[in-house]
Amino acid sequence: MNALICYDTKYGSTTEICRNISLGMKINTDIKNISEINSFDYDLIIIGSPVFIGKPMKSVVDFIVANYENLKNKKIAVFVTCWAMATQYGASSGEFLEQLKKYLPDCHLICERALPGKLLLNKITERDQKTMERLLRRLDAMSEQFDSQEILWRDARDKKAAEDFGREIENSFRKILNSV
Repeated sequence: MNALICYDTKYGSTTEICRNISLGMKINTDIKNISEINSFDYDLIIIGSPVFIGKPMKSVVDFIVANYENLKNKKIAVFVTCWAMATQYGASSGEFLEQLKKYLPDCHLICERALPGKLLLNKITERDQKTMERLLRRLDAMSEQFDSQEILWRDARDKKAAEDFGREIENSFRKILNSV
């Protein structure tokens, strides 16, 4: 049995989360950026994307679309990394998963998860800071409950949650194999 965790990352946080997911798995697991993928000869494929400005990375969506036939009928797990998962807005993170899953071909989706990520405004590009500021102004105007001034920008990654997700993926995968 072998698995591939494939992902893209904007600032490197998703790379670490992928490593932590693999720590929870006891099967042979390769971790590769989507730009490095040249084979889909894996029993299980795990696809991950960070969420930025309310959606998964375009490069991950483009990867899924471009490799539709290669992913068809595969056993797949998906995840998104989202700083909002560690906030009071975490429940909305399921929508980010749905945005990613809608591009998947007919496959055997065995697990999905939104995992806490990292967003430090002072560590992102000036362009991304300005984009985020525009988004926050819009959200402030749309909702009286949302106050962007109260947001604590931090590294919310959770190693245990990622490892637990890795264990869940492997357990679900083994159950499928044992039922065949």
